[in-house]
Amino acid sequence: MIDSIICARRRRPYSSLVNRHRHPLCRFSDIFSSAWIIEGRGAWYGFYEYKNRLADRDSEPPSPAPQFLASSREETALHTLPIFTKKMRCHSAVAVFALLFALPIIASPSSAQCSTAPFTHRSLRPIRTEDAVILSGPFSQGIISGDHLYVSGFLPLAPHTGEVVGDTVEEQTQAALDNIKAVIEAAGTQLGKVVKVTLYLKNIEDYGKVNKVYAEFFGTHRPARTAIAAANLLMDVLVEIDMMVRI
Repeated sequence: MIDSIICARRRRPYSSLVNRHRHPLCRFSDIFSSAWIIEGRGAWYGFYEYKNRLADRDSEPPSPAPQFLASSREETALHTLPIFTKKMRCHSAVAVFALLFALPIIASPSSAQCSTAPFTHRSLRPIRTEDAVILSGPFSQGIISGDHLYVSGFLPLAPHTGEVVGDTVEEQTQAALDNIKAVIEAAGTQLGKVVKVTLYLKNIEDYGKVNKVYAEFFGTHRPARTAIAAANLLMDVLVEIDMMVRI
């Protein structure tokens, strides 16, 4: 604890502080003009004006150090910290007023809400490729977590135009699978590591047709699968597919 603070203005040459204490920071006399002095458990602020050139400091007789009334002199530590010149203090004052002016903006509810918004954790890696259709929405084409890639549900859309591909369920199934294949390859894995597939069919009667295209796409690989009848799919398509793949 600092017991007391005494502020005193002493008109002594700056070199007296340098000759007395030999602190490295005192050599910056062209920039700074005063110093904090902390001694023992008490604190005193000695203000020294710089009047002489740095070259003349050694020619002056050393001045005695100011007598400080420390509450305890058993443990004495001397520290000097530079204080800005008059011009620099003006700039500091302008910066303080600018900060006070900006505080209401920084503390506004909108900025506070943005600061608390979550970011993608470093353990996750989103996947994005132009070889698959990119829809505007708050989701990724795929995201890697640990040893698995989770692919979003893909519609039968053209990668560069975003238009629905084909009118039949077979054409749309192939287009959706091609989009997913592009994401899987962009993540550095392959179709033979697909673990789980989910099919969303507008008409459950199309199950046999979709199954035929699906079997040709995976060949001898047989991942786990779930087929769900889902009416009113996005953009009125006939099928939507998502997958989980091991990296």
